[in-house]
Amino acid sequence: MNAHTAKLNALIDDFVAGKSEFFSFWNDFMRVWNDEIPPDGLSAAERGLYEEAYELVYMGAPEPVAAADQTAGVIGAKVLRSRLQRFRGQVAARLPA
Repeated sequence: MNAHTAKLNALIDDFVAGKSEFFSFWNDFMRVWNDEIPPDGLSAAERGLYEEAYELVYMGAPEPVAAADQTAGVIGAKVLRSRLQRFRGQVAARLPA
């Protein structure tokens, strides 16, 4: 794990634990992903894995989520927390040591 993935993990962990509200988390995650991680800042394995987290966060929205938005793939904060919790459980197993 490098400093960039550690920062993303900390943001995810705080959100999953309820320590940060949706918009604060969303903005911070996107800022780190888009502005702080240089093109060569993640290994290919890390980039592939954390792109999954990015896609989840990108499609996240505060509750309630309108049915039409859900049909388009938008997920509410509760579902986002659950999926990110599963993601964090997979990180160690999927990244090489």
